[in-house]
Amino acid sequence: MSQSICYRPIKAEEIEGAWQKFHERYPWVVEPDWKGIWVRVVNGEVTGFVGLQRPFMVEPMWAEDASAARDLMNWIDGQLTATDEYEFFVADANQELQKVVEGHFGLEGIREVEGKHYFVKRGGER
Repeated sequence: MSQSICYRPIKAEEIEGAWQKFHERYPWVVEPDWKGIWVRVVNGEVTGFVGLQRPFMVEPMWAEDASAARDLMNWIDGQLTATDEYEFFVADANQELQKVVEGHFGLEGIREVEGKHYFVKRGGER
């Protein structure tokens, strides 16, 4: 059975469920501004989301597993190919995602309080 995967802006009726899943994993964060949130939907179910801010800060990001996280990151990288650089933050509470970022994407994080900040720079070192 093939999966139907799409990316689109979050719908109003999806916000509460997305916030619950995100807040369960990251209880210390404040609720994001949902206007800039894009969701990853698999067979009709929201399996992750990212928020885009200018100057291109990818935040927040949630994914139910490493596969969804890798897929979201590939998608966001594709969306921002015309951008020379962007950044995102991965909290230390999500070390599995930090390993995905460092292993799959070859990025090194800059140590922050309880997490790492990652910067993507095109045409040079990452």
